[in-house]
Amino acid sequence: MSFLSKIFREKKTAPVSRQSEMEICVECGATTSIPVSMPIDMRPNFVSGCGQLCPECFSKLSSSLDDEASQLVSCVFEKNDENT
Repeated sequence: MSFLSKIFREKKTAPVSRQSEMEICVECGATTSIPVSMPIDMRPNFVSGCGQLCPECFSKLSSSLDDEASQLVSCVFEKNDENT
């Protein structure tokens, strides 16, 4: 199961750390440096439909997406080569 599908399948509702008023990563549960009050369109590492991620989890997600996109492109080119 890819990292992305894992996040969307097992979407967690991350608790908000009321002590620090900082967001919690929906994947690993780490407290992020993102204030709860920051609008989501201004947040780094926020994934719509998923939630706030810490930099490490966002990096894993980005790498996973890059790998999946590369595999898709390779598959398309292989199919095109077969048809020519």
